[in-house]
Amino acid sequence: MIIGGHQYKITFVEEMKVDGGVALGMHDAKKCEIKIDKDIVLSRKKETLLHEVIHVILTNAGFQEQDEHYIDTLANGFLQLGVGDFLWEKAEVK
Repeated sequence: MIIGGHQYKITFVEEMKVDGGVALGMHDAKKCEIKIDKDIVLSRKKETLLHEVIHVILTNAGFQEQDEHYIDTLANGFLQLGVGDFLWEKAEVK
């Protein structure tokens, strides 16, 4: 999937532990990679992809500090509008 002119690889991984808990997804701007927990339901995978894409867009724009609550809200709102299905097909993930 190309985001901001960069080819991102999307991979599905085991549970990702982070400070304070578990993450459903992560992005790495240096490696151009998005990781998504392989064990969550499809709708959560789509929402997590949206969430991480929003992070990538903001990171590319120079926003180093990002509010997770706002990103969660945007990702859920876009999911309800069908953007999750669109991105899922565009990313050609299964």
